[in-house]
Amino acid sequence: MEKKKFLKKHQLLIKFEDSSALICSARMYAQLHVALENDYENEYFDIAMEKPSPLSENFDMDYFEGLLSEVRANSSVKSFLATKQRISGLGNGSLQDILFNAKINPKAKIKKIISRG
Repeated sequence: MEKKKFLKKHQLLIKFEDSSALICSARMYAQLHVALENDYENEYFDIAMEKPSPLSENFDMDYFEGLLSEVRANSSVKSFLATKQRISGLGNGSLQDILFNAKINPKAKIKKIISRG
């Protein structure tokens, strides 16, 4: 039988009898959960599942403006985008990269960046 090589650093390794395996390796912040279907309670997951994906047609300018209307104009861009699970799948790590590439200071106030007409 061929000996399989696995990642040296991992948080979870499950080897199956057929020589296949499930390997999970997390970087930065992550949680790994194994649960029976419909037997998993997680507030953040539930909130994320209720909101439209930013890649879907339901996440449009009207939806985004609705999110903006929920926060004070004096809030920081980072606070708006990274708290309260406003945008499904957008975490602090990816947000930092997005803001850096967009040349937006995370501490910038929403009112300085976005005109609310």
